[in-house]
Amino acid sequence: MIEEYGVVVSLDREGGAWVETQRHSTCSGCSLKQGCGGGVLSQVLGRRRNIVWARNEAAAAVGDRVVLSLAEHALLRGSVMVYLVPLFAMFVGAVLGDSAFGSIAAGGEGPALLWGTAGLAAGFFWVWRFGKSAAADERYQPIIARALPSVGGHAPAATTVAGENQ
Repeated sequence: MIEEYGVVVSLDREGGAWVETQRHSTCSGCSLKQGCGGGVLSQVLGRRRNIVWARNEAAAAVGDRVVLSLAEHALLRGSVMVYLVPLFAMFVGAVLGDSAFGSIAAGGEGPALLWGTAGLAAGFFWVWRFGKSAAADERYQPIIARALPSVGGHAPAATTVAGENQ
């Protein structure tokens, strides 16, 4: 399981929670520190916060520090789908365009470029559809695995549920 730390910012009625996480740079563990492109990029972009939805299996409350968990296969399969499918579709489109219409263009690369672009667009469309179906699939959703002890020994006072008026 892949784990990330966050803070619950709101709850919803479907048994989930919105959790704020913070992007971390790996530069603190590297011997190059600031000498690489990753270090420079993290300085330019700063520390960015993300808010993600997770199934609240630990019954965490608003303000709780929590550990989010996601199965490795979900991250690996999602990465393959998002990155490799459009590239593969572009490659197939370019090869088909060149083999089917390359002789018509008398050695020009126009058909390969056109069909490669069409393949890339089809790959992006497929990724969009995959993303919509994966969002509803529990295998691809992070869960709140556990709540961490509160800092200072006290729990947060207020809780909110998304969609309720307080």
